[in-house]
Amino acid sequence: MMRCVVTLLAVVFLLAPAFCQSVTPAASTSSQPILKLGGAVPTPLSLTQEEWARLPRATASMVVKENGPLQKFEGVLLSTLLEGAGVPKGAKLHGKFLLMYVTARATDGYRALFSISELDAETGSTTGVLVADTVDGKPLDAHNGPLRLIIPSDKRPERSVCMLDSITVSALE
Repeated sequence: MMRCVVTLLAVVFLLAPAFCQSVTPAASTSSQPILKLGGAVPTPLSLTQEEWARLPRATASMVVKENGPLQKFEGVLLSTLLEGAGVPKGAKLHGKFLLMYVTARATDGYRALFSISELDAETGSTTGVLVADTVDGKPLDAHNGPLRLIIPSDKRPERSVCMLDSITVSALE
């Protein structure tokens, strides 16, 4: 019996590297986009982990569970991402641009909606929205990340999209 177990373990040990190589994706995960921002934007973004790491960082605090603790999130401001995609802001945000809106989508299909004007620092009240990748100094867990939308001004975290994978800008006609 012991000889069979040892033989089985030896076979598993010898075959494991070949098996792992056969199921490993051809491209490394670091070159895969962690966030896509597209739609009605002049410059669509498809950010990899390396590109994400080079973006300016910001923090925001929010309570995510009723009667839970205040948690400190870190990531990139949504306004920074929208600006990078060429979305108008400030004095340029008028007329037809006021009919633009943002949809944030999670990998499980959950979505939240924002108007462009509410996200603009010179116009709206929903500013400081953060696309977070850490909470209390640690990477987000699989249930919440790798990215999560944090809206500190919301009274309830219903638009705090966990497992965020895309942001789409659209315009009403």
